[in-house]
This record gives sequence, structure tokens and C-alpha cells, in this order.
Amino acid sequence: MRFPDTEVTSIASLIDALKRLSPLSAITWFRGQANSEWTLIPGIARNSQLVTSESTLITRFKQNATMYLVDGIPKDEWDWIFLMQHYRAPTRLLDWSESPLVALYFALVDKLQEDSDGALWCMDPIALNRIANGTVANFEKIRIFLLRGVD
Repeated sequence: MRFPDTEVTSIASLIDALKRLSPLSAITWFRGQANSEWTLIPGIARNSQLVTSESTLITRFKQNATMYLVDGIPKDEWDWIFLMQHYRAPTRLLDWSESPLVALYFALVDKLQEDSDGALWCMDPIALNRIANGTVANFEKIRIFLLRGVD
């Protein structure tokens, strides 16, 4: 679900908007983006010129990062992917926060998109997990909100 007419111009208006979107679950995840026209696409899928497979990217990252790891080598492939995300390598992951203010920060910090509104996405991860074993069509039932006009 999208609520494109919901405009956020202050912390108070953000709180009011979140109250109007109830019922939010006990845990809601938030994501801020500098441009409200951007969709929820992970970094690895954003660059149409990227022809390298994910496994190749992971292998290259492992080769280059291992000598810099002071806290030990990641235990499994997911730990490597999380580490790659942390260092802004293209991955299949999207960063979410349980704090709407953290997401608001990321909607505002990158003002390369000066002429566009930012966006604050809200998602119910409990609903996502509940239907994760379903078909792709079931994902339409997930409560995902988009607040536009974050400036």
C-alpha cells in the first residue's frame, strides 16, 4: 500500500503520519531513500551494467577483505554478505531500521536529489515472515507504506 499524499515536513508531522498509518505492528521497519521515485531494489540489481554474478562479487570481496579483518573471518556466506553490505558493496540486501528517525536521516542525508522528495518506507516484518513460505502473489498482503515529501 502506498500513501503518496502523506507529506512529512517535520518530526511532528512524521509522528502524526505514523499514527495515521496504524495499526502498525509492534515491530515496524523503516527505510529512508533520497528520492521518492526509487523503488525497493537492492544494490546488486540497481546497476544494469553490472554483469558479474553475486558469487563472483562475494569471492572477490573475500579475496580483498580477508587481510583487513581484525575480528576474525566471517563464519558463513551470509556473514560475508552482511559485511559486504556494511562496506557498500552491491548485495541483495536492503538496509532497514526499527527507528523512523534513522530512516528519516537516510532520506535526508544524500541531497544529490535536490529537486525531488525523499521517501520513508515502512514495513511490517512479522507479516513478511508469516507469509514468506507463500507464493509471490501473497507478498501483496504485506503492509508496506511509502511516505513521500520528506524534506
